[in-house]
Amino acid sequence: MFKKKKINSKTKNNIFIHIIGTFSIFLVFAIAFYTFKNIWNFDFGNNKTWVDTNASFDFSSFFAWLRGLTSDTIEVDNTEVKNPDDDKINILLIWKGWVWHEAPDLTDTLILASINKTYNTVSMLSIPRDLYVSYGNSSEWKINQIYALEKSRTWDNQKWVRTLEDTISKITWETIDYYIAIDFKWFEEFIDAIWWVEINVPKTLVDNQFPDWNWWYRTLIIKKWTWLFDGETALKYARSRHSTSDFDRSLRQQQIIASIKDKLASGWFLSKLSKVKKFYEIFQKYVETDLGLVEIIDLYNEIGDYSKYEILSFNLNDSCFYGDPMCQKWWFLYVPERELFWWASVLLPSGAYKWDISNYDALSKFMDLIFNKPNLYLENTQINIFNATKLRWVAWDIAMELKRYWFNIPEKDSIWNARDKTYTWSIIYYSSDVEKTDTLLYLKNILGLESESRQQTLPLYSPDENTKLEIIVWEDYDKVLENLRNNL
Repeated sequence: MFKKKKINSKTKNNIFIHIIGTFSIFLVFAIAFYTFKNIWNFDFGNNKTWVDTNASFDFSSFFAWLRGLTSDTIEVDNTEVKNPDDDKINILLIWKGWVWHEAPDLTDTLILASINKTYNTVSMLSIPRDLYVSYGNSSEWKINQIYALEKSRTWDNQKWVRTLEDTISKITWETIDYYIAIDFKWFEEFIDAIWWVEINVPKTLVDNQFPDWNWWYRTLIIKKWTWLFDGETALKYARSRHSTSDFDRSLRQQQIIASIKDKLASGWFLSKLSKVKKFYEIFQKYVETDLGLVEIIDLYNEIGDYSKYEILSFNLNDSCFYGDPMCQKWWFLYVPERELFWWASVLLPSGAYKWDISNYDALSKFMDLIFNKPNLYLENTQINIFNATKLRWVAWDIAMELKRYWFNIPEKDSIWNARDKTYTWSIIYYSSDVEKTDTLLYLKNILGLESESRQQTLPLYSPDENTKLEIIVWEDYDKVLENLRNNL
């Protein structure tokens, strides 16, 4: 059973270092013994049989074996046990600068990673650094400065993180179980330790104001291609701001995390003791967390084979079509008047204002979808929408509402006029292979088209021959749009 670390008044980083320090030698020798034990088989005739050591490392067997050893040597606190019926484990990922950075305690990258054991997904949501929030008892400022401000007020580093966790819980309506805080140097050294990460750059990135290490700027160009990035290049790709936006940068960071997950899935890095020692040194030097050795082992046992988990990436961007002149920026966020916030550039959630900055109602349904219904995004069913009326923008309005919540509305050839104008009501046509999908059921409910849907040989109007679902909007579109806005 997965055990949640009990909160106490000691320094989290010191607790973790003491735990890892106590068992580091044990862990290295345990891995060595386990590897040796599984490389050689002895029979009673003293004959040795060699086993292929290039095979994938068996994480499940190793952690089960290691957990059995630690259970006899480590006193485990059983007073607070994570609910075994809870299918989610939420971990806050915090990324800071390092000691020589000009602002070492700014948490410019905040990602809530929600592990869903039912659907084998990890939903990652990036929290924008300029989001203006209320925190603590009555304080207000940008969310990326909470950690630094709390650090300047108290020596209790549990409070630094706990205040940040509580603030993000208010925004996402999710309880945070654990946190992991890393810095730039960890990021760079860790990727070098695994040699490289494979990154598909979808379009050429040009940043004319990328900071160098001499308090100046240089031009950074990363061309469209599939690259193998070392630590330094991956860090530049993740940090670049002026090439696109903070929103796009957050997705690049999640892209790198997904690539690291894929790289580590084989478990090859535990095959050499030198690599284990290197990972331990990097971890001890650059990582703060409230996950101890026992928690890490139990976390692995709880979620199973993490290589089977699909990473789903989200942020609070506008999700608009590329180059769309009618795009409404920051659908869940907006930029208020600077003079109301001491001329600082900040973001507020839709529905919030200066005297009510903690109004997160507009975000609540989106949060519920990405954290509690990841199956909809796992299916990723393509949705095409066609206007059967004589009015303009009808299909577009419905498409924009759905795209706002990250439903799969392709950028091209997904919104058209229907050739047939003889419909009597709006209807969903779908192919047989999506008949029992969660996406179809969900669309029927939110559009109010429970009975006005039928299986059909597709496509009817879509130029894409692989189309599985078409929504035809007729003159009851106002009712359909009202249902959509009320139910989303």
